[in-house]
Amino acid sequence: MSIPILETSRKRKREDKIFGFRTFGNPGCPIDPSRKFCDDVETFLGEGAGLESYNVNGLPVWCTQLLFNDENRCFIVPLYTIKQGVSANNFECNHCISIGWRNQFDSKMIYHLIIPNDKGWNKPLGDGVLELQTHLLHGIIHCNGFGHLFCVNGIEGGSRYLLGREIMDLWDRICILLNAENLVGGFIEKARWVTKSIVTCSHFHSATSNG
Repeated sequence: MSIPILETSRKRKREDKIFGFRTFGNPGCPIDPSRKFCDDVETFLGEGAGLESYNVNGLPVWCTQLLFNDENRCFIVPLYTIKQGVSANNFECNHCISIGWRNQFDSKMIYHLIIPNDKGWNKPLGDGVLELQTHLLHGIIHCNGFGHLFCVNGIEGGSRYLLGREIMDLWDRICILLNAENLVGGFIEKARWVTKSIVTCSHFHSATSNG
């Protein structure tokens, strides 16, 4: 069977690895974690993602290609990681402050993990990508392992291909693999399997991922 490769990946000279969507984030796929997020995420970018030839607002972008293949569906899902450096002298995360994490804040780097709306899978990310609320997935993790899940939008939220619980399961596996120890979910809308509420998670095994 011919595997559909993203057009944005065809433009790169080297061939990127393709991982299974349902197994990505399982132990050893794509890395064996060291139990420290700031180290594991850099290993993840080196072994599980390809650096794009463009940037977003001056920030580097990596792409991981995930093959979703079952008896009814076969397609490549792009998972993007955007690395954003911040200055502790002039940056405060409003999301951390609002949930009482001000004293825990210690971050020189933020990692955005994004699956864009599937209508844009074959297009480079634009400069306004960090502000969009139409992504199938958008979460951030500070380099200390604290982070926030901003949105999950499955078929009920506009996707033509992925269910919300499938996206949520992927996010769970990635966070556990990378040892992101403390995360709080943001507003997860337009999905029948979870009410519009704030979901708090410990070592990010989400209560919503059970469907």
